[in-house]
Amino acid sequence: MLIRSRQSGHSAFLYLGGMALLAVFALVLVAYSVLAPSLLSAWRLDMTENQQYTLSKGSRSILADLPQDISLKLYFSENASKDLPQIRQYADDVWNVLQEMRQQSNGKLKLERIDPEPFSESEDDAVSIGLQAVPLASGEQLYFGLVAGNELDGLQVMPFLQPDKALFLEYDLAKMISGLANPEPLRVGWLSSLPAVPVSDPLTGQSAPGWEVYRQLEQLYEVLPLPMSANDLPENLDLLIVAAPRNLSPAMVFSIEQYVLAGGRLLLFLDPLAERLAPTADGSENVTGLEPLLVHWGIGFDATQIVADLEFALQVNLGPEQTPVRHIAILGVRESGMNQEDIVSADLEVINLSSTGYLYLLDNSKLEVSPILLSSLNAALLPVAQVAAVENPAELTRNFVASGETYVLASRYQGLVDALLSRPKDNASEVGDEAGEKPGQKGSLLARAVVPIQVIVFADSDLLDDRFWVQQQAFFQQTVSSAFADNGNLVVNAVDNLLGSEALISIRARQVTHRPFLRVEQMRFAAEQQLREKEQTLQQDLQQIESRLQTMQSPENSGQLTTAEQQAEIQRFMQQRLDTRKQLRQVQQSLNQDIRKLGTRLKVLNILLLPALVAVLSLLFFWWRRRPPSRK
Repeated sequence: MLIRSRQSGHSAFLYLGGMALLAVFALVLVAYSVLAPSLLSAWRLDMTENQQYTLSKGSRSILADLPQDISLKLYFSENASKDLPQIRQYADDVWNVLQEMRQQSNGKLKLERIDPEPFSESEDDAVSIGLQAVPLASGEQLYFGLVAGNELDGLQVMPFLQPDKALFLEYDLAKMISGLANPEPLRVGWLSSLPAVPVSDPLTGQSAPGWEVYRQLEQLYEVLPLPMSANDLPENLDLLIVAAPRNLSPAMVFSIEQYVLAGGRLLLFLDPLAERLAPTADGSENVTGLEPLLVHWGIGFDATQIVADLEFALQVNLGPEQTPVRHIAILGVRESGMNQEDIVSADLEVINLSSTGYLYLLDNSKLEVSPILLSSLNAALLPVAQVAAVENPAELTRNFVASGETYVLASRYQGLVDALLSRPKDNASEVGDEAGEKPGQKGSLLARAVVPIQVIVFADSDLLDDRFWVQQQAFFQQTVSSAFADNGNLVVNAVDNLLGSEALISIRARQVTHRPFLRVEQMRFAAEQQLREKEQTLQQDLQQIESRLQTMQSPENSGQLTTAEQQAEIQRFMQQRLDTRKQLRQVQQSLNQDIRKLGTRLKVLNILLLPALVAVLSLLFFWWRRRPPSRK
């Protein structure tokens, strides 16, 4: 009896202790749900690879040094969005980022969240400010915009925050805040033959939207489009962009040289084959006018050669019923071809180029060079004429032999250089003795750069073209650009870097627009390397068979095909053609065989192996808990 009562008392004690622990746990849970939003709002655990949900060092640097107060007002229609969970979730994400920015701003950021209810004063404010009202199927209007202002009556507006651009949210917010904190706009000159500038003809009513990269630059800077016929640069330019120029006048080349020598920054896009420009009758499409200046600086560029690369070649579609093939002159440069130590290209993932040239340093150059983009070792040079005339990209792959060298596709140059050009005769009267002019101003010939020149050169201009990095999608009656490559990031990074804004670059470089399966790409490339020779042999055999069949079945030989042996020969050739085509199909199917095997292994790992491992561990834990106590 004594033993039983002791056991009963022990069980009751364990029961009461368990109930007490449950009560404490419930109390802690309630207290956490009530107090966590206010006490733990600054605590966050971000386990993503690129820390996508944590403010970058660049954002913290901008926020910590704000010289004046910035007000941010988020307008969001709470009731109208009740049936739009994706929009509501994104609104919460935006608000969380804004709150984290406020915590990092030392009290300089003032936040306010406003619900512009129908027929309210807040809705009137939203309309007057310029926020976009999106009509919903319910008949209501959805507002989701951001308004920012500074102490000097500066105002910036995001009319509608699009979930498709969530990856760029931190950069856009930091850029808005930085622009209000330093309201003086930076002036960027755009000198190009490419149809990148938006145009509108009020007489005909026709318009062209321009390219996305130009529109992005317009949102960030004061962009000044310059005509190719211009003879001089405008004053006080902070940066000059020259893209695929044609036959620049000597006066303009002189102005560009003086601008760079006086400390102006230059971003240059050359191209041996600019696909958006029609070839000229005299074959002068590659004459830029800058050739003597580049040679004097020691920058080499061969306008007659195109870099072909087997490893970075992209697949292109030839037609609805044809198998995609790799185009070795259209490249998707991945991380292995990017300089990860250069802030312009660090942390980007893929840059798409087309018919790109290459850069090299001449023997007389005194410049310091730092490559930004490089080809792989599986690359070689092809004549421009050969690439331009090809109809089937597979023809470029046949008989292709890699040189085993890497080619510089983009690079930065800096250093002191001497002046090459003298002022054209029509401006000779303006030559003086001053040597301290502002970049872009007329004046004297500078004998030597005042500061090391800062030039970034790309050997391709097609990377600016929308079709190589961005696609258009409809979203709430708007056209939204969705990037599938980092070309836009690369250009903006280069501009920001030349303008000295490294804090913003460190934010934008974190964004991920395309994450290729590198293991799959490596397997596909290895398989193609192994089977390419066999495919070429089969293609040659097939061409010979079809040629002999056409000869034997031609009208000239129709009267001679009377014997059974000749008929048998034709049948044999036709059967051989069918067998060859079958082998070609098998070769093409085998290209994906290893990829399918990899996919199967991943499925087995995810569907069977990992759950089985969890089950085994659970059984072992259950057995351990149920095992009899050891006797002493």
